[in-house]
Amino acid sequence: MQILQYMEAKKEASITELHEKFSFIPDRELYYRLEQICLMDFVARGRKDGEVNYSLNPDYSGTVESDKTVMLAQE
Repeated sequence: MQILQYMEAKKEASITELHEKFSFIPDRELYYRLEQICLMDFVARGRKDGEVNYSLNPDYSGTVESDKTVMLAQE
């Protein structure tokens, strides 16, 4: 849930950024959680500047932004 909330706030993050932010989560578990979020179609995985990059699915992003009951993390 923390990863998805982070992605809702950031919209896009590299794997390096996610490793740094969630350093308390072992690497394998982080990849597993990211894969689950991707499979649920909340986040898309791609490549940018030679690095794995994750971005919030635009359809999901629009749903979150228009839902006034969702509290987005402020950074």
